[in-house]
Amino acid sequence: MSADSGITWVRLETDSLSDRSWRLVEHNLLRSIPMTAGVRFRFVANEDIPGSVVEAGVDDFSIITYQGSGSGIDPIHPDRISSVDLEQNVPNPFNPETTIRFSVPEPGMMTTLKIYDVAGRAVTTLIDRQMVAGTRTVRWNGKDSRGNDVSSGVYFYRLEAGTETRSRKLVLLR
Repeated sequence: MSADSGITWVRLETDSLSDRSWRLVEHNLLRSIPMTAGVRFRFVANEDIPGSVVEAGVDDFSIITYQGSGSGIDPIHPDRISSVDLEQNVPNPFNPETTIRFSVPEPGMMTTLKIYDVAGRAVTTLIDRQMVAGTRTVRWNGKDSRGNDVSSGVYFYRLEAGTETRSRKLVLLR
């Protein structure tokens, strides 16, 4: 990324994974360089092993900008104050996976969504990053943070966004 029309460049990411699937990559650009009218991006795919074939792709590249006033006003409905929202997972009970829908009202809010067992122990973290304002969905496949299937039972999911916290109960039936 360059803020001076390509004179100097800041590396946002280096990836050495040999991954055969698409994955989402997000960056808060303001942490890397100042935003100017001459911001440029470039994507470089190369291989350190002589004679090997480079296979890389970039898809759905977008830059999302916002100007937050910190007021919590919904830009689509300015007469209504938005807030953090956490909906009931669907389906519930579930097997093998469920969808959790939530809303974050302010851009750039640090957002964490975790699954807990009935003893209050964290099972897995589904989201732990700054989010763009809006409604999102995330899927949980009934696995813990190590990739192991968790047992049937009652679990809780907890959303922390900014200073607000919401929790709900879900049931896994194996």
